[in-house]
Parts: sequence; structure tokens; C-alpha cells
Amino acid sequence: MRTLMIAAAAAVAMLLPAAAQAQDQRNFQLTNGTGRTISEVYISPSNVNDWEEDVLGVDTLAEMDDTVINFVDKVDECVYDIKIVHDDGDAAIWTGINLCENNGVSVQYQDDGTPIAQVTNE
Repeated sequence: MRTLMIAAAAAVAMLLPAAAQAQDQRNFQLTNGTGRTISEVYISPSNVNDWEEDVLGVDTLAEMDDTVINFVDKVDECVYDIKIVHDDGDAAIWTGINLCENNGVSVQYQDDGTPIAQVTNE
């Protein structure tokens, strides 16, 4: 019985590094600091003009709520643009965000309405 438990523990220990490697380094936490509800989120490499599908993963993202955006594509890019669509249909784009170096993005607007993003790497 003890041998079986040691073997099981060793198997779990071997799987942990593989699970860590499986998580894409570009996955990030998106925080809504826009003051409005977000209903759609699109991401695209900065050098590509195609938004693909909505990646929000939840129905809506209320002001100051956050959600994790997980990558499933195999594109080897780090710098992305983020497009959000508010629940009233208005859209905004944040460009040139390095998701390999940052794992948190808070989308916001300046007082004049210009989109800005605060990035973090924790």
C-alpha cells in the first residue's frame, strides 16, 4: 500500500510541470475600468487585421469586474490589440499590449474619451 502511495505521489509530481507549461503565457486578467458594461471582447495580434470571435467567456463584464482571458490559438505572437464592445454597441480598441510580459490589463478611458490600458505583471 505504501509503495502505491509513493508511486501515485511521484506521478502527480511529474504532471505538475506539464500542467504549468500547458498554461499559455499570454493568458491575462482583464479588468473593466471603463465605467460601462462590456458585452464583447476581441483580441488580435497587432500585425493582423482580423478580430476572430468574442473571447469574453461571460455574458457581460460590469464596471470594475474582471475575468481571465485564456488563449487557445497557436500563434507565436506577444503584442496584441484588444477590442471591447459595450452593451450599447459602442466599441473601443487598445493597441500594442505585450501579453507575454504582462498578465493583467485594465481597460479605461481618459477624461477626453481616449482609450488607455494599465498593464501589470504580477
